[in-house]
Amino acid sequence: MPKNKSAMTRYRLLDAMLGNPYRDYRMEDLNNECNRQLVAMGCPPVSLRQTQKDVHYLSSEMPGAVAVERYEVRHVSPDTGNVVVHHCMRYAVRDASVFKETITDEDRHFLSGVLDLFGQFDGLPGRPRIEEMRRKLGLGEYSRPVVCFTRNPLGDPAFFCELFVAIVHRVTVCLHYHIFSQPTDVRSVCVYPYQLREYNRRWFLVAGPTDSLRLLTFALDRLDRVDLCSAIPYREYAGDMAECFEDVVGVSLLDDAEAERIVFWASERAKGYVLTKPLHESQVHLRGNEGEALSVAHPDLQDGAFFALRCVPNYELVRELCSFGGELVVLSPAGVRAKVVEWVRGVAEAYGLCGAQARTGCQTEQDNDTH
Repeated sequence: MPKNKSAMTRYRLLDAMLGNPYRDYRMEDLNNECNRQLVAMGCPPVSLRQTQKDVHYLSSEMPGAVAVERYEVRHVSPDTGNVVVHHCMRYAVRDASVFKETITDEDRHFLSGVLDLFGQFDGLPGRPRIEEMRRKLGLGEYSRPVVCFTRNPLGDPAFFCELFVAIVHRVTVCLHYHIFSQPTDVRSVCVYPYQLREYNRRWFLVAGPTDSLRLLTFALDRLDRVDLCSAIPYREYAGDMAECFEDVVGVSLLDDAEAERIVFWASERAKGYVLTKPLHESQVHLRGNEGEALSVAHPDLQDGAFFALRCVPNYELVRELCSFGGELVVLSPAGVRAKVVEWVRGVAEAYGLCGAQARTGCQTEQDNDTH
């Protein structure tokens, strides 16, 4: 690769890092990150001295140069407990860049739609910031939304913004949160934020704790405060995030839990809903020999259809199975069927329906489970 082209690649990489207000880079951090991206592009890495020269060129010699400011970041080392001081640098002007980019009319229309979409998330990445971007790009005023979201009024929407920014810029965060049963017991944990996931009108953060390789999920409406901890180096997730949730309904990840094949029947009235809105992406409609065999084995289940899916039987799956009431019956495995029976029995007791007749029915169901 020609020297001037290689240099221009480095300048663009360093320019983006120096203009990032969410990361604290030391000179060695700039060198390491620059080399990581260069190697990924098939370019040779450069020395720390070369990175120092490149930063000097961007801040004083290049046309449109932007001044660089130097500052200190202090944090407590999790290993020794001592206060560590990092000498960092960034552009003195927020979001500055020595490169001027142009966009086409097609790009402008696309960005307008994207900003409209993100503008629906309160605080992401700050309504004034979106308005400023629209002005800079020469975009018109907001139009009627093309895509709408159902909003949950609980929780602080600013947390979504802060975590979104932390994920995009790969910044470690410290979460201060509480659980349902103990709202006054605030707990704290430092994590590497990886992904924001929505389930059942609630947003969750998928993150890795700094002291282990596990994946944890945190409901945003349980958060009390989010602190950016840029002094703690961010650790990328080594696995495939999509695979982690491939075998689950919702966001509950159970350690060492295995996926199971779950067979169930849906009534004629519920069949259409189950077909058009599968409980899980693995769901299949059982027809042919297996469907006929199930019909023979369960003659009391008339009409409707039989289905099967393979996933981990977590809390969210059981709740989905129970949400159809008597219009859906779990046939196997026995463990999942028992959880559904327990749920239904609890509903009956809550409504005062477990009289003599109901208890007889519950006992019969319990006896059937033992065979």
